Amino acid sequence: MRMMPTLILTATGSCVVCCGNGAAKLERNESLLIPCGADAEVFFTVWGRETPADSGRKAIPQMHSVRFENGKAVYSDADAIDWGDAAEVFAVPCCIIGQERERPRFLDSAEFYYRDRRSGAELYRDGGIKLVFTPTGADPLELSLGRGESGSLRVLDVGSDRLLAALIDSDKGKRLVLIDRSGGILLDEEGSAASISDGYPTVIRSLGTVRGHSVKTRYEYSGGTVKEADSATGFFLKEEMIPQSDAETALALAEEIRLGLFRPDDYRFAGSLDGEVSGEELRSFFGEYDAERLCPLVIEPGKVVLGLYKKAPGIVTARKFAFAFSEGAIADVEEL
Repeated sequence: MRMMPTLILTATGSCVVCCGNGAAKLERNESLLIPCGADAEVFFTVWGRETPADSGRKAIPQMHSVRFENGKAVYSDADAIDWGDAAEVFAVPCCIIGQERERPRFLDSAEFYYRDRRSGAELYRDGGIKLVFTPTGADPLELSLGRGESGSLRVLDVGSDRLLAALIDSDKGKRLVLIDRSGGILLDEEGSAASISDGYPTVIRSLGTVRGHSVKTRYEYSGGTVKEADSATGFFLKEEMIPQSDAETALALAEEIRLGLFRPDDYRFAGSLDGEVSGEELRSFFGEYDAERLCPLVIEPGKVVLGLYKKAPGIVTARKFAFAFSEGAIADVEEL
C-alpha cells in the first residue's frame, strides 16, 4: 500500500490560500493541512492580505505547485521541508510597490564638507531615501540611499577626517549608511537597531532565537575604509527570555548548538543525560545544519520532534529528532 501524504501549507505572513475549490485565511505561522494522493500535483494560490501598515504596497496573487510521486514530494516551486510522510510548503505573500502619492518630505540636514567645500547635506524622502549635497560654488549632488521611511543625519569626526552618517528607519529595521567627503558610501548595514555609540557606528542584529540573542557589531574608520572593530553576542535588544514549554526548550537547545552559544547550566537534564552533556557531544550528535523547526505533525506522542536541515531552494529534507522530557528536564534525545 502506498503512503498517502499530507501537504502542509504554512503562511509566512497574513494571506489567503486558495487550493482546489476552497480558500482559507491564514495568519503568520498558521498552517492548512491537505491530504493528497500518492501520485498527485497540487496547485495553490497565495494572496497577501493588506493592512494599513502596507501603505505603498499592493498585494498580488502567486500560484505554486507541489508534486508527489509514490507518496513523496519530489517537486515544489516554493520553499518546502520534507518530513517523510508530509511536505510542509511555505506560503509567502507577495506584493509590489505601489506608486507613491506623497510629496517629497524633508527629514534632516547637517553641515558637511563635500570634496573640500563647505556644504549643506539634506536628507529627504521621495519614493525612497535621498541625500543631497549643496556645496558652495559647485553643482549639487544627489545620492539615492534606497528604501526607508524616515531618518536623521550625524557628522562623525574620525581623526583628521569626517564622515556623514545617515540613520534610516526602514520596513525591515534600522539602516546605518556611512558616506565620505567624496560622496562615496563606505558602509550600508541593517539590523534591529543602529546608532552612533561612544563615537562608533553600531548595528545590533537579532538572531531570532527563543532566548532573544542578538549580535552587536561596532565599526571603525581607518585608512579610508570602514571595517568591523568588534562584535559580541548577548541580549542587547531585550532581556534574556526563558523557554516556557518543552517545545521552546528543545528549539532553544538546537538554536544554541548551531550558533555555538550552548551553556549547560541553562538546561536541566535527567536520566542518562544528567551531568553527561557537553556542547561538543551535542554538536556531533546533531551533525551539520543551518536551520531548525518544530515538526507540525505529531510523530511521537508525548515527545517534541524537531527537524534540522540545511537551507536550500525547493524541497529540503529534515533530519528528525525526538526529545523526551521528565518534569521539564530533557531526559532523552533520539534521531528518528
